[in-house]
Amino acid sequence: MLKPIFILFTMDVELLKLNPLWTGPEDRESSDLYIKHYWNMCTEYGYTPSFFIHPEAALTVSKGVSPRNIDVEELRKDLLSHGAIV
Repeated sequence: MLKPIFILFTMDVELLKLNPLWTGPEDRESSDLYIKHYWNMCTEYGYTPSFFIHPEAALTVSKGVSPRNIDVEELRKDLLSHGAIV
């Protein structure tokens, strides 16, 4: 009898690559695109991915508004509506 395999898909959400030694995305548009594509790819096959947000990236939204003027509470509600645990 085969044993079940449990699969977890995760993605690190990092700060933009403002320093050549960092590993984050080059720009905000790329970052958004990577996150959306990863989400779509996983959910298309019935999986719900996890996103691990680096503390430094989380600090950019600590005042309630992201650098792109996105309301963080609305973002949280949107994530929850897609099954995220926040």
